[in-house]
Amino acid sequence: MGAPEGGRLPTPPMLCVLLLALGLPLPSSGPAALKIASFALGANATLANLPVEVVLENAGERNVRLWAPNNVEGLQSLWFEFQAVGGKVVEYRPPVPPRAGGVATAVVLAPHERLHLPVVNLAAARDHGGLAPGDYTVTAIYKNAMADFPPVRGVWTGTLRSKPLKLRL
Repeated sequence: MGAPEGGRLPTPPMLCVLLLALGLPLPSSGPAALKIASFALGANATLANLPVEVVLENAGERNVRLWAPNNVEGLQSLWFEFQAVGGKVVEYRPPVPPRAGGVATAVVLAPHERLHLPVVNLAAARDHGGLAPGDYTVTAIYKNAMADFPPVRGVWTGTLRSKPLKLRL
């Protein structure tokens, strides 16, 4: 007896009950294909104002749940690595305001849907980590290691890295 189309055997019902009882996610029908679709400097960039936008895309064929981009969990998922020519890598995490109330929330990205994350002003990175004025290669990193934070469960976990962007601080 061979595996059904797609190469996966059905999950036995008792195993599903056990996984749910332990609070674990059920096996998926395929890998999530979340990616950073774009990482770009805003059109009105100056040395004093370096707005960048990061756009995530669900390039897969199933829904992907992410932390809502404007809440604490979503805001702490995005940071940036700066590297000067021949220099060390400096990590910059934009400030995240404390939770003012409410609960964690998530958004669902349908297949081929995009999510625009809040714009970040990278000029603020100058005062962080001893970044001297100069040319840098910057990489956006979107990382989430927390799948569950009640009442939300089943959020995508993993790390994404953008293509590098060159900019001058």
